[in-house]
Formats: sequence, structure tokens, C-alpha cells
Amino acid sequence: MRHIFTRNLLKRYPVITRAEGSYLFDEGDRAILDGCSGAVVVNLGHGHPEVMAALETQARRVTFVHTSLFVTDALAEASEALAGVLPPELGTIYFVNSGSEATETAIKLAHAYWRAAGRPEKHLVVARWDSYHGNTLGALSASGHRARRAPYAELLLPFPHFDAPNLYRRPQGTDPCAYGRERAERLAEALEAVGPERVAVVMVEPVVGSSLAAMPPPEGYLARLAEICRTYDVLLAVDEVMCGAGRTGRWFAFQHAGITPDLVCFGKGVSNGVTPVAGVAAHGRLVEAIRAVGGGFVHGHTFGGNPLGMAVVRAVVEVMVRERLVEAVVPRGQALRERLVGLAEEFSVIGDVRGAGLLLGVELVADPATRRPFAPEANVTGRLSDLLIEEGLALYPCPGIADGRAGDGFIVAPPYTATDEDFDRLADSFRRALKRLVPTLKAG
Repeated sequence: MRHIFTRNLLKRYPVITRAEGSYLFDEGDRAILDGCSGAVVVNLGHGHPEVMAALETQARRVTFVHTSLFVTDALAEASEALAGVLPPELGTIYFVNSGSEATETAIKLAHAYWRAAGRPEKHLVVARWDSYHGNTLGALSASGHRARRAPYAELLLPFPHFDAPNLYRRPQGTDPCAYGRERAERLAEALEAVGPERVAVVMVEPVVGSSLAAMPPPEGYLARLAEICRTYDVLLAVDEVMCGAGRTGRWFAFQHAGITPDLVCFGKGVSNGVTPVAGVAAHGRLVEAIRAVGGGFVHGHTFGGNPLGMAVVRAVVEVMVRERLVEAVVPRGQALRERLVGLAEEFSVIGDVRGAGLLLGVELVADPATRRPFAPEANVTGRLSDLLIEEGLALYPCPGIADGRAGDGFIVAPPYTATDEDFDRLADSFRRALKRLVPTLKAG
């Protein structure tokens, strides 16, 4: 392992040798419940037989063509499958390999559209603080996660940002809907400040993932953002890389708000973690505007739309549609939420349980009455994450969720195929880890 450049060079990582269903197995064949589906990716569980069979069949046919020269049946079938679960206006899809690449693609598509429309001055991306859209420089420039931005601040583009709503940390006693309306107006203020004639696109996560540990929007908030975008003549892009592919109980989280964005970034769960796949679904009016000026889109990645990934996407969508897994997400999520709420009643260190469907989050606090976070130096998220794995549970760590530096939380997002027994095991492992952690914490 000494030749691996890990994310933390001082940390020793457990070695996973196999995976099946909701479980990972380490070198000693110890089972670890994958309570976050990898990185909210393995929605159908590890090693789903139909998905793996699709990969094997495609591997015997063709594994690669260069999409600057060719397309494949697999690409057409994957595009058709995804178009079938999207609004009809969003039926043209550009495939890439990762969520970061999807963000970059959406930014470039917005830019290409406005150039085609004869308005090249519209080039800025407006996004929110407490957001995360990817690690490449354009995506990180749009992201509002301060801790991830800080090491590369000198490299980032000066994209404007406005404040995202945080229902847990709103002023106490504030009506959630009124708070959401006030936060939505921050977008109008940001557009006025920079000049809407210079703005190409506004990018938001419908449910904020790692930056706020599965924070849902206030009711009416997304609809108001969409209305503001229309008023100021800017595009709206939604980042559904984490919250899409059925996680919230609809195929895409923006559908809960009854809006139709101009661009939809997707990824993660669409391939169940079998191959890297992401992409952007573009509104037809954008596509037709680009087609009308020659049809060229100067962009591309070597493995975007590769046949292996496309065969997997088609199989994933087919399984989810046939087995009605998206429809089952809300009741399954409620069953899991009840167990997490039970833990919050048992441990006051859990200040909030939130989320939508099977994309749930917990936030840990030093003082539940004031919602005061632990100091970043306490490394509560990191310490608890290690204890959870020792107790046989993997959750998605979310440090810095209070203000970009302080704040501790986790995303809880097991596969859609997880059973009630898996949920019980998740709660039991979480409980054991908390019992070990809490006596070591200092409230001051």
C-alpha cells in the first residue's frame, strides 16, 4: 500500500477486499455496513447481478469508441433511459465521468448558449455559500464550501455567491417558509450587485449534500429561485449529482418543487458505482440555440459516454423502474429516520436529524439548546467516523457544516435495497460508537 497517494498521508485506511449488497468486507472478512452507499453512489447495493451482467455483456461487444468520431447503441440506450425519467424538455443528455465534470459541462453549456444567443457578455456563474459542486477549478470556483476552497483560493475564478438556507441554524422562532422567502431574495440581491446582464447561470443543489449534511430547502424556496432566474433572464442549473437518481423519493429532487430547470447535473447513483458516469441534461431551447449556429460544442472527455458505463446506466434505470424503487424511497427513508430520531432522543449530542427520502443527515453539537458546534480542533467528525468503522458502520463524514470550518455531521444514505434488519444494525452500531465518543467530549 506504500505507493498509494491517499487523501491523508498520515492516516491508515482499512482495506476492503470484497462487497456484497449493503456490506463491505475487510481483509479479515469483517462485515461493515455501508450506511452511505459509498459516497451516496451504490443505490442498488454492491454487486447487483443485473447491473454486473449488463457490464459483462457490453464488455464482450465494444468497450470504447472516441465520441468525437462515433456513437454507440449503448450510448443511445442510456440516453433514452434517462430521458424517460426526466421532464420531456430535458431530454438531451451529455455524458461525462464525474460530478465535477458535470459541473464544468453545465458551465460551458450555459456559456455556449448565451454566445449562440448573441449575448457573450453573460458569462458569470452565481452559486451559493455552503455548497459543493466538485473539485476541478471551475467547479470549485462555483462551490461555496469554504474549507475546500481555502487551499486553492488563489486559483479560483471570482464567481459571486449568495447565502443558502440552513433550516437548522435559522434564527430561533423564525417561520421556515418566511425564512426561505428571505433567503431566496438573496439571489435577487446578488444578481443586482453584479449586473444580471453579466450572469449566465445560477447553480444550486436542491438538497445540499456534503456541505450541510443533507439539508433540504424550505418549502417554496426553489420555486422562488426559478422565478427570480426567469425575471432576470439567467439560466438555472440544479446539481443533482448526490440528491438525484431517486434519493429523495423522486427521480430528481427538483421535481418536488414543480420546476423545470435549464440544466441538470447528475452522477453518482446513475451507475451504482460500477463505472464512473455523470452528465448534464439540457433544456431543448439551449440545444436548439446551439444547433442553429452550427451545432458545435467545444468540450469533451476521453471516457465520457463510454459503452461500458452506458450499458450500466441503462441497466440501473431499468431495475429502478421495474422494481419501483424510487416510489419506495420515502417510506423506507421514514423507517430509517425513526431510528435516527430515537438515537437523538438518547444522545443530546445529536442536535438535528434531517434530509429527504434516503438522503438523511445528522448534525452533532456541543450545546443542543444554543446549537453551538464543537471547535474544529476537537475533530469530532473524524473521531466518530473512525469509531463507527470500528463498530462496523460506514457513514459519510461532513465536517465544517456550521460555518464552513466548525460543525460536525454525517450523511446517512444506505442502499435502496437495505432491509429493516440493516437499519437496526445501523442504529446499533451508531449507538455503540456514540457511547464511546460522548464521554470523551468537552462541552466547553
